[in-house]
Amino acid sequence: MVKWVRNLSFKYRILLGCLLVALLPLLGGNLLMTQLFSVSVQNQATATAQARLAEMGDKMDLVFTQSTRVLGQVADGNDFFSRAMVDNSGTRPDDVYLALYEALGKLPSNVTLSLYDMGGKLRFTTNSSLAYATLPVHWGVLHKAAQASGPVQYSVQGFGTTPVYNFYMAQQLASSTGMATGFAVVGFPPAAFADILGLYNSGNEVAILLNDTGNLVYSRRQNLPEKTLKTVRNHLAAANATTLQLGDDEYYPSVLAGSGYYLLLQQPKILAGSTIATMRNVSLIMALVSLVLCIVFSVLLSRGLARPISRLSRGMAQVKQGNLNVHISTSRTDELGQLTQNFNQMTTDLQTHMQTILQQQHEVDESQIRLLQAQLNPHFLYNTLDTVKWLAKINNVPQIATITSNLAVILRRSISGGNFVTLQQELDMIQSYVDIQRIRFSGRFRYVLDLPPALADSVIPKLILQPLVENAIMHGLEGKESGYIYIYALPDEDDLLISITDDGCGMPPEMIAELHQEDSQIVEGHLGLYNVNHIVRMNYGRQYGLSAHSIAGVGTTITVRLPNRKEAADG
Repeated sequence: MVKWVRNLSFKYRILLGCLLVALLPLLGGNLLMTQLFSVSVQNQATATAQARLAEMGDKMDLVFTQSTRVLGQVADGNDFFSRAMVDNSGTRPDDVYLALYEALGKLPSNVTLSLYDMGGKLRFTTNSSLAYATLPVHWGVLHKAAQASGPVQYSVQGFGTTPVYNFYMAQQLASSTGMATGFAVVGFPPAAFADILGLYNSGNEVAILLNDTGNLVYSRRQNLPEKTLKTVRNHLAAANATTLQLGDDEYYPSVLAGSGYYLLLQQPKILAGSTIATMRNVSLIMALVSLVLCIVFSVLLSRGLARPISRLSRGMAQVKQGNLNVHISTSRTDELGQLTQNFNQMTTDLQTHMQTILQQQHEVDESQIRLLQAQLNPHFLYNTLDTVKWLAKINNVPQIATITSNLAVILRRSISGGNFVTLQQELDMIQSYVDIQRIRFSGRFRYVLDLPPALADSVIPKLILQPLVENAIMHGLEGKESGYIYIYALPDEDDLLISITDDGCGMPPEMIAELHQEDSQIVEGHLGLYNVNHIVRMNYGRQYGLSAHSIAGVGTTITVRLPNRKEAADG
């Protein structure tokens, strides 16, 4: 992919770049905002639904608790209701009805409290229009109440067809002697649940009440599909059931603490699929408009950039072929215009520079001729020294022969081609220099060399140790009757350390400080040290060079740090 982009022309890169810069953030931003908006709205809807569900659950638990208390009051009515069920002669019906209405208390007005005898026949009720005069005693709520010691709950299936009540709570009545006398029954019509849950002004909100076995007790939507109900049951059977989404509706479940019944709140999705699709279509339309604008803008931009760059490219190709007379006309004053003017100036400067180079090359050729002629002089001096050496031997003057022989070695090494030698070659030349100085300063110093064989073929710049040895003899041993010069080399990881130690008067602190400076300067009388330091740093970098350690009256050690290299010397 990256290789394909690199192979595109400049104008197509601009087009691709504009498209990516404009479309990716736009599409990504729209999708992200749509998602964030959907999540935010959904979270808000969920929080609202949970709060509403908790409110309705509290109301249902309160009504169930109050109904249980009502049944308990009727069952524990000091045989009042039991006597009324067995023998009406001592109890007036009006008193019974009044007691039933008082027992209902704060229950909704459309909730009915009724008394049934042991045969299931209705004897007293707060609902004067009750359609069913009897209830079965071998199944249903009366059957369950006869087997229980307290209130029971019972829901009627198919409540949307004929039954007046779709939910009952009942408790068996007994006299003080323990004889069963009848049943107290609280009946809940569908309208009672609507009143309890406050659903009349709730818009599209639908409440669904299922019993503990998952059977439908109440639903505001009477025609709740069995397929939907089955899906809800399966969802509730799972542990920790959460929000259920079916089509464009969402179901929020809750369990009533007092009864174990399931209460579900059904609400339409805040953002239905069509709404989200509309938002995405708007995003796509905006992206399409941006695409058209990007194409138009990038074409104009690429033309404005690609044409002058293409002319510059053709001009550079001609310069590459050697044509320096190229000139590109332009009327632009922007950066590309300035670039074109700089190109024209560059070709003009190249023409001038080429003429200068030709002139300089002519002068170099002449200088090389003069240099070859000048090389005759050192060779003449070397030959003269060789003649003096033989004359000294003939006339039996060995010191002069030794001096001239060693001086010839030094001179031959100095004028030999190449800038690098092995450490062994450099120390051989130092030996010749020391031999000359021993004749000059007879008996005034000893010379000791310590060179590990493994370092003998290390390559170093030529003539960097002689100035250091000369400085040790001339300055370090100045004014002393005897002393020593000690040269030793040792490896330091990937570096080579060569130290020259004397036991002379010591080096001034300002000279040591100057040597350790990153940009050391020439100190009067110590040009050799500066040259060596400069040569080493110029060849290897500023992390290499000279360092010194000196104690006044004790001596000085100057150390050269070099990279330990084994390449063949070029001399």
